[in-house]
Amino acid sequence: MSSRSYDQYCGAARALDVVGERWALLVVRDLLLGPKRYTDLQAGLPGIGPNVLSARLRGLVDAGVVARRQLPPPAAATVYELTPLGEELRPVVRELVRWGRNLLGAPPPGEQLQLGWLVVALEASFRPEAARGLTESYEYRIDGEVFHVDIDDGTIAAREGEAADPTFVVVTDLETFLAVATRAVTPEDAIADGRMTVSGDLDAGRRSVEILGVPMGGGSDGGLIGTVRTAFQVSWDAGVRGRLLFVIDDKPMHLLFGDDGLDVGEGPIENPDVTVTTSLDTFVAMGTGRDDAVHALQAGRLKLEGDVGMATLLATSQGRGLIDARS
Repeated sequence: MSSRSYDQYCGAARALDVVGERWALLVVRDLLLGPKRYTDLQAGLPGIGPNVLSARLRGLVDAGVVARRQLPPPAAATVYELTPLGEELRPVVRELVRWGRNLLGAPPPGEQLQLGWLVVALEASFRPEAARGLTESYEYRIDGEVFHVDIDDGTIAAREGEAADPTFVVVTDLETFLAVATRAVTPEDAIADGRMTVSGDLDAGRRSVEILGVPMGGGSDGGLIGTVRTAFQVSWDAGVRGRLLFVIDDKPMHLLFGDDGLDVGEGPIENPDVTVTTSLDTFVAMGTGRDDAVHALQAGRLKLEGDVGMATLLATSQGRGLIDARS
Protein backbone atom coordinates (compact mmCIF):
# COMPACT_ATOMS: atom_id res chain seq x y z
CA MET A 1 0.00 0.00 0.00
CA SER A 2 1.02 3.66 -0.32
CA SER A 3 2.54 5.70 2.49
CA ARG A 4 -0.89 7.34 2.94
CA SER A 5 -2.51 4.01 3.78
CA TYR A 6 -3.24 2.62 7.23
CA ASP A 7 -1.90 -0.71 5.88
CA GLN A 8 -4.63 -2.61 7.70
CA TYR A 9 -6.68 -5.38 6.11
CA CYS A 10 -9.96 -3.97 7.42
CA GLY A 11 -12.95 -2.48 5.64
CA ALA A 12 -13.03 0.60 7.87
CA ALA A 13 -9.32 1.27 7.39
CA ARG A 14 -9.56 0.75 3.62
CA ALA A 15 -12.54 3.13 3.43
CA LEU A 16 -10.58 5.77 5.36
CA ASP A 17 -7.65 5.28 2.99
CA VAL A 18 -10.01 6.62 0.29
CA VAL A 19 -12.31 9.12 2.03
CA GLY A 20 -10.45 9.80 5.27
CA GLU A 21 -8.25 12.53 3.83
CA ARG A 22 -9.25 16.08 4.73
CA TRP A 23 -11.97 17.37 2.34
CA ALA A 24 -12.49 14.03 0.59
CA LEU A 25 -15.83 13.18 2.21
CA LEU A 26 -17.05 16.76 1.78
CA VAL A 27 -16.38 16.44 -1.94
CA VAL A 28 -18.55 13.31 -1.87
CA ARG A 29 -21.22 15.18 0.13
CA ASP A 30 -21.46 17.89 -2.52
CA LEU A 31 -21.53 15.38 -5.38
CA LEU A 32 -24.49 13.62 -3.75
CA LEU A 33 -26.55 16.54 -5.06
CA GLY A 34 -25.52 15.85 -8.65
CA PRO A 35 -22.65 16.27 -11.14
CA LYS A 36 -20.47 19.35 -10.72
CA ARG A 37 -17.74 21.14 -12.59
CA TYR A 38 -14.42 21.70 -10.89
CA THR A 39 -15.28 25.39 -10.40
CA ASP A 40 -18.64 24.44 -8.84
CA LEU A 41 -16.90 22.20 -6.33
CA GLN A 42 -14.35 24.87 -5.50
CA ALA A 43 -17.07 27.47 -4.96
CA GLY A 44 -19.05 25.08 -2.78
CA LEU A 45 -16.09 24.18 -0.56
CA PRO A 46 -14.87 27.48 0.93
CA GLY A 47 -11.31 27.18 2.17
CA ILE A 48 -10.13 24.35 -0.06
CA GLY A 49 -7.08 25.11 -2.17
CA PRO A 50 -7.03 24.25 -5.87
CA ASN A 51 -4.13 21.83 -5.42
CA VAL A 52 -5.91 20.03 -2.59
CA LEU A 53 -9.17 19.79 -4.54
CA SER A 54 -7.34 18.41 -7.57
CA ALA A 55 -5.56 15.85 -5.40
CA ARG A 56 -8.77 14.73 -3.71
CA LEU A 57 -10.60 14.39 -7.02
CA ARG A 58 -7.71 12.44 -8.48
CA GLY A 59 -7.70 10.07 -5.50
CA LEU A 60 -11.47 9.56 -5.63
CA VAL A 61 -11.35 8.92 -9.38
CA ASP A 62 -8.49 6.42 -8.98
CA ALA A 63 -10.49 4.62 -6.27
CA GLY A 64 -13.56 4.35 -8.51
CA VAL A 65 -15.68 6.60 -6.26
CA VAL A 66 -15.90 9.53 -8.71
CA ALA A 67 -15.89 9.64 -12.50
CA ARG A 68 -15.12 12.43 -14.98
CA ARG A 69 -17.58 13.00 -17.81
CA GLN A 70 -17.60 15.37 -20.75
CA LEU A 71 -20.92 17.12 -21.29
CA PRO A 72 -22.09 17.36 -24.92
CA PRO A 73 -22.32 20.71 -26.75
CA PRO A 74 -23.29 23.42 -26.17
CA ALA A 75 -22.09 22.93 -22.58
CA ALA A 76 -18.88 21.14 -23.59
CA ALA A 77 -17.69 21.08 -19.98
CA THR A 78 -16.10 18.40 -17.83
CA VAL A 79 -18.08 17.39 -14.75
CA TYR A 80 -17.38 15.11 -11.83
CA GLU A 81 -20.05 12.70 -10.63
CA LEU A 82 -20.37 9.79 -8.25
CA THR A 83 -20.04 6.28 -9.62
CA PRO A 84 -22.37 3.54 -8.34
CA LEU A 85 -19.68 2.78 -5.74
CA GLY A 86 -19.61 6.43 -4.72
CA GLU A 87 -23.40 6.58 -4.54
CA GLU A 88 -23.24 3.82 -1.92
CA LEU A 89 -21.73 6.45 0.40
CA ARG A 90 -25.09 8.27 0.53
CA PRO A 91 -26.35 6.45 3.66
CA VAL A 92 -22.88 6.82 5.22
CA VAL A 93 -22.94 10.61 4.77
CA ARG A 94 -26.56 10.71 5.90
CA GLU A 95 -25.74 8.95 9.18
CA LEU A 96 -22.65 11.11 9.67
CA VAL A 97 -24.79 14.25 9.29
CA ARG A 98 -27.36 12.83 11.70
CA TRP A 99 -24.69 12.04 14.28
CA GLY A 100 -22.92 15.38 13.77
CA ARG A 101 -26.09 17.32 14.57
CA ASN A 102 -25.47 16.43 18.20
CA LEU A 103 -22.34 18.58 18.05
CA LEU A 104 -23.89 21.61 16.38
CA GLY A 105 -24.78 24.81 18.17
CA ALA A 106 -25.43 28.05 16.36
CA PRO A 107 -22.83 28.81 13.67
CA PRO A 108 -19.87 30.71 15.13
CA PRO A 109 -18.67 33.84 13.33
CA GLY A 110 -16.92 33.01 10.08
CA GLU A 111 -18.48 29.58 9.57
CA GLN A 112 -20.15 29.10 6.20
CA LEU A 113 -23.73 27.94 5.69
CA GLN A 114 -24.85 26.88 2.22
CA LEU A 115 -28.21 25.67 1.05
CA GLY A 116 -26.72 22.54 -0.52
CA TRP A 117 -25.49 21.35 2.85
CA LEU A 118 -28.96 21.83 4.32
CA VAL A 119 -30.38 19.80 1.44
CA VAL A 120 -28.08 16.91 2.37
CA ALA A 121 -29.20 17.39 5.99
CA LEU A 122 -32.81 16.88 4.85
CA GLU A 123 -31.95 13.29 4.06
CA ALA A 124 -30.68 12.90 7.62
CA SER A 125 -34.05 14.16 8.94
CA PHE A 126 -36.02 11.90 6.59
CA ARG A 127 -38.64 9.68 8.26
CA PRO A 128 -38.98 6.58 6.03
CA GLU A 129 -41.92 5.21 7.98
CA ALA A 130 -43.94 8.28 6.97
CA ALA A 131 -43.14 7.73 3.28
CA ARG A 132 -44.03 4.05 2.84
CA GLY A 133 -45.98 3.47 -0.36
CA LEU A 134 -45.44 7.04 -1.61
CA THR A 135 -43.84 8.03 -4.90
CA GLU A 136 -43.58 11.83 -5.05
CA SER A 137 -41.18 14.57 -6.02
CA TYR A 138 -40.85 17.91 -4.22
CA GLU A 139 -39.25 20.95 -5.84
CA TYR A 140 -37.93 23.86 -3.78
CA ARG A 141 -36.82 27.29 -4.98
CA ILE A 142 -34.96 28.89 -2.07
CA ASP A 143 -33.49 32.37 -2.54
CA GLY A 144 -33.11 31.65 -6.25
CA GLU A 145 -31.48 28.22 -5.83
CA VAL A 146 -33.39 25.13 -7.00
CA PHE A 147 -33.30 21.58 -5.68
CA HIS A 148 -35.70 18.67 -5.52
CA VAL A 149 -36.38 15.64 -3.36
CA ASP A 150 -37.54 12.32 -4.78
CA ILE A 151 -39.52 10.00 -2.49
CA ASP A 152 -39.97 6.38 -3.55
CA ASP A 153 -41.63 3.95 -1.14
CA GLY A 154 -39.69 4.88 1.99
CA THR A 155 -36.48 5.98 0.27
CA ILE A 156 -35.18 9.47 -0.43
CA ALA A 157 -32.73 11.18 -2.77
CA ALA A 158 -32.10 14.93 -2.84
CA ARG A 159 -30.60 16.56 -5.92
CA GLU A 160 -29.91 20.03 -7.27
CA GLY A 161 -32.00 21.33 -10.17
CA GLU A 162 -35.64 21.04 -11.16
CA ALA A 163 -37.73 17.92 -10.60
CA ALA A 164 -38.80 16.00 -13.71
CA ASP A 165 -42.42 15.88 -12.58
CA PRO A 166 -42.87 17.73 -9.28
CA THR A 167 -45.79 16.91 -7.05
CA PHE A 168 -45.56 20.47 -5.77
CA VAL A 169 -43.23 23.48 -6.05
CA VAL A 170 -42.30 25.71 -3.11
CA VAL A 171 -40.86 29.21 -3.49
CA THR A 172 -39.55 30.88 -0.33
CA ASP A 173 -36.46 32.24 1.48
CA LEU A 174 -33.98 30.34 3.62
CA GLU A 175 -35.31 31.53 7.00
CA THR A 176 -38.88 30.53 6.16
CA PHE A 177 -37.72 27.21 4.72
CA LEU A 178 -35.88 26.38 7.96
CA ALA A 179 -38.80 27.51 10.11
CA VAL A 180 -41.25 25.29 8.20
CA ALA A 181 -38.81 22.36 8.04
CA THR A 182 -38.42 22.39 11.83
CA ARG A 183 -42.18 22.90 12.21
CA ALA A 184 -41.59 26.13 14.10
CA VAL A 185 -44.16 27.64 11.72
CA THR A 186 -46.86 25.92 9.70
CA PRO A 187 -46.93 26.01 5.89
CA GLU A 188 -50.38 27.62 6.11
CA ASP A 189 -49.04 30.50 8.23
CA ALA A 190 -46.03 30.99 5.94
CA ILE A 191 -48.34 31.11 2.90
CA ALA A 192 -50.77 33.47 4.63
CA ASP A 193 -47.90 35.83 5.55
CA GLY A 194 -46.73 35.87 1.94
CA ARG A 195 -43.36 34.37 2.85
CA MET A 196 -43.96 31.19 0.86
CA THR A 197 -45.91 30.13 -2.22
CA VAL A 198 -46.87 26.55 -3.06
CA SER A 199 -48.18 25.30 -6.40
CA GLY A 200 -49.37 21.78 -7.05
CA ASP A 201 -50.67 19.25 -4.53
CA LEU A 202 -51.07 21.15 -1.25
CA ASP A 203 -51.86 17.95 0.66
CA ALA A 204 -48.52 16.53 -0.48
CA GLY A 205 -46.89 19.76 0.66
CA ARG A 206 -48.30 19.35 4.15
CA ARG A 207 -47.34 15.69 4.14
CA SER A 208 -43.76 16.53 3.15
CA VAL A 209 -43.25 18.50 6.36
CA GLU A 210 -43.96 15.32 8.30
CA ILE A 211 -41.73 13.27 6.00
CA LEU A 212 -38.80 15.69 5.77
CA GLY A 213 -39.16 18.06 8.71
CA VAL A 214 -37.43 17.67 12.02
CA PRO A 215 -39.93 16.10 14.47
CA MET A 216 -41.37 18.16 17.30
CA GLY A 217 -40.77 17.33 20.93
CA GLY A 218 -37.64 16.43 22.85
CA GLY A 219 -34.42 14.78 21.82
CA SER A 220 -31.37 15.79 19.87
CA ASP A 221 -33.44 16.44 16.76
CA GLY A 222 -36.67 17.69 18.32
CA GLY A 223 -37.79 20.70 16.29
CA LEU A 224 -37.27 24.25 17.54
CA ILE A 225 -37.12 23.12 21.17
CA GLY A 226 -34.61 20.40 20.31
CA THR A 227 -32.53 22.80 18.21
CA VAL A 228 -32.26 25.26 21.09
CA ARG A 229 -31.51 22.44 23.54
CA THR A 230 -28.68 21.17 21.33
CA ALA A 231 -27.21 24.65 20.89
CA PHE A 232 -27.11 25.30 24.64
CA GLN A 233 -25.95 21.80 25.60
CA VAL A 234 -22.91 22.33 23.40
CA SER A 235 -22.18 25.81 24.80
CA TRP A 236 -23.45 25.70 28.38
CA ASP A 237 -21.03 26.16 31.28
CA ALA A 238 -22.02 23.92 34.19
CA GLY A 239 -21.49 26.82 36.60
CA VAL A 240 -24.22 28.94 35.05
CA ARG A 241 -27.46 29.26 37.02
CA GLY A 242 -30.46 31.10 35.72
CA ARG A 243 -33.95 31.23 34.23
CA LEU A 244 -34.37 32.49 30.70
CA LEU A 245 -37.61 33.17 28.83
CA PHE A 246 -37.93 33.52 25.05
CA VAL A 247 -41.10 35.04 23.63
CA ILE A 248 -41.07 34.30 19.91
CA ASP A 249 -44.00 35.69 17.96
CA ASP A 250 -45.92 35.82 21.27
CA LYS A 251 -45.17 32.13 21.97
CA PRO A 252 -43.14 31.55 25.17
CA MET A 253 -40.26 29.08 25.50
CA HIS A 254 -38.04 28.77 28.57
CA LEU A 255 -34.54 27.60 29.46
CA LEU A 256 -33.60 26.67 33.02
CA PHE A 257 -29.89 26.42 33.89
CA GLY A 258 -29.16 24.62 37.19
CA ASP A 259 -27.31 21.92 39.11
CA ASP A 260 -29.51 19.23 37.55
CA GLY A 261 -28.59 20.28 34.02
CA LEU A 262 -30.30 22.28 31.32
CA ASP A 263 -34.06 22.11 30.78
CA VAL A 264 -35.71 23.57 27.69
CA GLY A 265 -39.47 23.60 27.27
CA GLU A 266 -42.52 25.37 25.96
CA GLY A 267 -44.54 27.84 28.02
CA PRO A 268 -43.80 30.72 30.40
CA ILE A 269 -41.95 30.63 33.73
CA GLU A 270 -42.24 32.78 36.82
CA ASN A 271 -39.59 35.37 37.61
CA PRO A 272 -37.25 34.85 34.67
CA ASP A 273 -33.78 36.37 35.05
CA VAL A 274 -33.81 37.33 31.36
CA THR A 275 -36.68 37.77 28.91
CA VAL A 276 -35.94 37.88 25.19
CA THR A 277 -38.72 39.00 22.85
CA THR A 278 -38.33 38.68 19.10
CA SER A 279 -39.90 37.30 15.92
CA LEU A 280 -39.43 33.84 14.51
CA ASP A 281 -37.69 35.30 11.45
CA THR A 282 -35.11 37.06 13.61
CA PHE A 283 -34.70 34.03 15.88
CA VAL A 284 -34.03 31.69 12.96
CA ALA A 285 -31.77 34.25 11.26
CA MET A 286 -29.63 34.47 14.40
CA GLY A 287 -29.59 30.70 14.74
CA THR A 288 -28.26 30.37 11.19
CA GLY A 289 -25.71 33.14 11.62
CA ARG A 290 -27.42 35.50 9.16
CA ASP A 291 -28.15 38.01 11.95
CA ASP A 292 -26.79 38.75 15.42
CA ALA A 293 -28.19 40.21 18.61
CA VAL A 294 -26.35 43.53 18.38
CA HIS A 295 -27.86 44.31 14.99
CA ALA A 296 -31.25 42.95 16.03
CA LEU A 297 -31.27 45.09 19.20
CA GLN A 298 -30.20 48.21 17.34
CA ALA A 299 -32.85 47.64 14.66
CA GLY A 300 -35.60 46.99 17.21
CA ARG A 301 -36.09 43.38 16.07
CA LEU A 302 -35.18 42.09 19.51
CA LYS A 303 -35.98 43.22 23.05
CA LEU A 304 -33.96 42.18 26.10
CA GLU A 305 -35.21 42.63 29.67
CA GLY A 306 -33.82 41.58 33.04
CA ASP A 307 -30.29 40.63 34.06
CA VAL A 308 -28.30 41.82 31.07
CA GLY A 309 -25.14 40.67 32.83
CA MET A 310 -26.34 37.09 32.50
CA ALA A 311 -27.44 37.30 28.88
CA THR A 312 -24.59 39.68 27.92
CA LEU A 313 -24.93 39.54 24.14
CA LEU A 314 -27.69 37.58 22.49
CA ALA A 315 -26.47 35.45 19.57
CA THR A 316 -23.20 37.33 19.06
CA SER A 317 -21.08 34.60 20.61
CA GLN A 318 -22.19 32.10 17.95
CA GLY A 319 -19.73 29.47 19.03
CA ARG A 320 -21.46 29.35 22.42
CA GLY A 321 -24.97 28.90 21.14
CA LEU A 322 -27.80 31.41 20.83
CA ILE A 323 -26.95 33.25 24.04
CA ASP A 324 -23.60 33.84 25.68
CA ALA A 325 -24.91 33.28 29.22
CA ARG A 326 -22.80 34.26 32.19
CA SER A 327 -23.49 34.00 35.90
